[in-house]
Amino acid sequence: RAGFAQQCMEYLYASLSNTDDMRVVPSKSHDDLSKDQLLNDVTNTGVAAALIGGFALGNLHSDVSEEPMEITIYMLSFIAVHACTCSCLTSCLLYRTFNHQSDEAAVSWARRNKLLLVAPWMKFVMGGGCYIASVIALSFEALQYIPVFRYLCLGIGLMSMSVVLLTFMRVHS
Repeated sequence: RAGFAQQCMEYLYASLSNTDDMRVVPSKSHDDLSKDQLLNDVTNTGVAAALIGGFALGNLHSDVSEEPMEITIYMLSFIAVHACTCSCLTSCLLYRTFNHQSDEAAVSWARRNKLLLVAPWMKFVMGGGCYIASVIALSFEALQYIPVFRYLCLGIGLMSMSVVLLTFMRVHS
């Protein structure tokens, strides 16, 4: 069985190379795609990205030491902020594009621009994943002198991240 990263790459490649497959926009069939669905999808992605990007921004601070864990937390938060901001802004631009088109024109545009359409989602996945990882690392570092809670929080964080990954895999299988 293929690894998770390989499955994600195969999914992305299949989504972008097959013009009959509109799985980049969740839809049961090619005919189900609508302007309302496009608007809802970019709105939901943009709002969630803005929220998570704002949370990640709270983890950034200017006094980072040379400790590997601090650098890791900073870099994960930095990537989360930038990926989520890009997702949010791209979603806003796509929303505006779809909102100024007729229903048929919006769907036609989406079918011709799959890579651009999937960009906010992929940036959100990257930013969200980095955010969750940064929170796990942040609690692991903060609780370094309390091993029971350190590993309890690590377990809870890894379980939470696993639920997100399993949901992603189930939804996209």
